[in-house]
This record gives sequence, structure tokens and C-alpha cells, in this order.
Amino acid sequence: MSSAIRWVRAVLGTPGADAELTEAFWAGVTGFGLRRDPEDPVVTQLAPGTGDPYLRLVRLGRHSGRTLHLELTVKSVAKAIARAESLGGQVHRESDTLAQLVSPGGLGAVLVAGSAGRRPKPSRQPAGRTAVDQVSLDVPPSALGTETAFWSGLTEWEHLDTDPTDEFSRLVRPDGIPLALLIQRLDDEQPMVGAHLDLACDNRTAETIRHERLGATVVDTRAQWTVLTDPAGRRYCITDRVPGST
Repeated sequence: MSSAIRWVRAVLGTPGADAELTEAFWAGVTGFGLRRDPEDPVVTQLAPGTGDPYLRLVRLGRHSGRTLHLELTVKSVAKAIARAESLGGQVHRESDTLAQLVSPGGLGAVLVAGSAGRRPKPSRQPAGRTAVDQVSLDVPPSALGTETAFWSGLTEWEHLDTDPTDEFSRLVRPDGIPLALLIQRLDDEQPMVGAHLDLACDNRTAETIRHERLGATVVDTRAQWTVLTDPAGRRYCITDRVPGST
């Protein structure tokens, strides 16, 4: 499948006071190591044993919120900027190899020039395999059409919506990309589009218990997923999806 996107990262921003807890928690959840950036002390990569990093932790100011944005690796930043602007995004170009954008619904992302990576294999835990492998875009009803068109057009990923009455649809990611994009239509309006991480696992009950022991708190349990917060209060979901699947 042809795609404008070569690699996708999720970047988690956390206030400095919660940064060490957040780093330890997500290292425990993923089974990845922590790799600090020698040129930027506020940035830490989660480094998988196989494949390339796709999760990044950033220490923010003391009074900042808990953020999640996407970093999209492209061949040409200039072409990606033109595509994003034609779809209603706002873009601030910082250099020939880097630009910041905001989707029509207010979700931030970074465009960076670079090459593709190698998708890591799911982590093996005592209860089975697990993988952080999806970002859910949490879209208010009034923004659904515009936001879906933006992300599908920017990535050039097909929008798959098998049941228009369902709250979920997805963009079909190419093979090798570590993070899928799910589009969730919220029940209520909100000022901006949000985002959260989803995990796939072999045993959701056992995986949830493991996360609680690492410091997570269960917020809600549904038929096919469980909503939790990490030690910094960031929401995410553990799902029944099969690790390593598309």
C-alpha cells in the first residue's frame, strides 16, 4: 500500500513532577528500555528489544498538562505541508526537515523528514503478548467528517467504516507502521479533538492486573476494552485486539 507516511511515533508530554513515575510506568508496561537523548535532557525514548523506537516521553513545565501528539515521518516535509494545508490544517514550518501542525479539530502533530523504521514485535509478559499499537483520535460529533478526511488525506491511509452507526472507524495502516489510527466518535461535544493510546493483549484481565501493580488505576470496564489512567492521570485503554495484527 502506498503511503505518504514512513513512520509514526506517539509523543507523551508530562509535567516534570510526574516524569519519573511516567517513564518507569511505561517502561514496565511495554517491557522496553529507557534511552535518554544526550542532546535534549527532557526527551526519553522507549527502546524496544527488537525494531525501532516509536514511543517518546517528554518532560514539560511544572504547570503543563498531560499531552499526546503524533510525530509523522515523511519523505518530503514540503509536500506534507501542502497536503495538510489543503485539508484544513494549520502548519508552522520550522525548517526544511521539520514542521508543526494542528489538525482542523485542534490535535497537534509534528512532520519530520526521515526514513522508515522496523516495527517491533509484541512484548511477551507472563500472561501473554502485549503491544502499544494504536492511537485513538477522540473526535466530537461536529468535527467527525472534517477530522476523518484530514487524517486520511494526510496519511493517504484508506478510511474503513464498515458500520456508520458504530462509534469507531479506522484508517488502514500499511505493513510495518507501529501505530494504527482509530477514530472514535464521542457522544458529546468538546472544544478540541483529543487522543489516547490503546494496547492489544492476549489476556485483558491479567494485563489489567499487571498494569494496576505498576501503578495504573482502572476507570471503566467495557465488553472489549478497559479504560485506565497511568500514574500521571493520563487515560489509555487495554483492548482485546490481537497483538501484532493490523
